[in-house]
Amino acid sequence: MSLRRGVLSAALLLTAGIGLASCGDSSSDVTLVIGMEANYSPFNWTEYSADNQYNYSIQGQTGQYAAGYDVDVARYIADYNDWNLEIQKMEWDNLIPSVNNGQINAILAGMTDTAEREESIDFSDIYYQSELVLITRKDDPDFADTDDFDLSDLAGLRLIAQTGTVEDDIIADWVDDYGVTHLPATSDYQTAITDLTQDVADAVPAEDPVARAIVLADPDDYQMVHFDQTVLSDDVREGFTVSIGLQKGDPDVIEDGINAALAALPDSVRSEWMQDAIERSATQSGD
Repeated sequence: MSLRRGVLSAALLLTAGIGLASCGDSSSDVTLVIGMEANYSPFNWTEYSADNQYNYSIQGQTGQYAAGYDVDVARYIADYNDWNLEIQKMEWDNLIPSVNNGQINAILAGMTDTAEREESIDFSDIYYQSELVLITRKDDPDFADTDDFDLSDLAGLRLIAQTGTVEDDIIADWVDDYGVTHLPATSDYQTAITDLTQDVADAVPAEDPVARAIVLADPDDYQMVHFDQTVLSDDVREGFTVSIGLQKGDPDVIEDGINAALAALPDSVRSEWMQDAIERSATQSGD
């Protein structure tokens, strides 16, 4: 990302009355302990140098720093409420158990609020809204129409996603709806992309910003395929929002503070932060 874009982002935050906290500058007794994979660009990823204004040290991981849209939002929420901030890195499948056992008090990891997850945790208001697209290999003849792909043409094609995600549930539905082959889910998102690269899979369903980051980082190998979103059920379309996961019956001080901060965060700033994160993650991938 260019310095100019960083300067413009800072100016926008000042105009909106929003600032980002620096590490450990809060005098509050409240600590917002965030859990994330730090492996799901552009929402969150891991860097190994603290040489920029965007990343934040990962608790217990010397020399590792979390970066991405989720980190921007976490720092903003902590700053808004004058809370301390701590970021912990963990596997996707450990996020919900960790918020339930009190190891963390919030999941900020590009997680969708679903009815199934609501059985075990609570959720904040929405902090980003997206749509579903497909990531495929560049110039794959099965996906010649990248702007208006017909999902009926998925018949017989192999789709893969990360375990425990909305995308994996969608592939399961598409077995009956469109005759796709549902490959076993991977433990993390990057492995799904590797399987696509190696022709183990033909497509990976993804949120739009995730796909944009991957294609921007490697446009010679990948492309993003759009389709008519109205063919998706209302529940599925609504599923492409992300919220912050909280312990069931979470103390009001955390949930209310998070929602107050989100209510004050303009959509224009959210979009600016996400675009910045996409460009920064592409730069990281290209190093």
